[in-house]
Amino acid sequence: MSSASHYSPTPEETAICRLLRAYREHEGLTAVALAEAIGVTPATYRRIEQGERPASLLQLQQICRVLSIELDDLADGAKRLTPERSSKIPSSKSFACRETAPCIQRPN
Repeated sequence: MSSASHYSPTPEETAICRLLRAYREHEGLTAVALAEAIGVTPATYRRIEQGERPASLLQLQQICRVLSIELDDLADGAKRLTPERSSKIPSSKSFACRETAPCIQRPN
């Protein structure tokens, strides 16, 4: 495996990063709060969310648990997003999952 400084995410990983941020902001959580909840430093979490560092499966499971989403839903949402559509995922706090991206609906 290459070092984190040489990490280059796939289009699907980039989509997951964008989705993680959107879900986190939708839940009203800061990156610091989410990092603390999963037991990593805020810098590590920010690097994961920014696509600069890969997240482990365990970290993704923990993040999904905190955000009340299923890992499968996160992966399915990323698969449905083409690189072109991925760039259109809003990253502001006004993100509304159901309205903006129905393919990644949050479970009820």
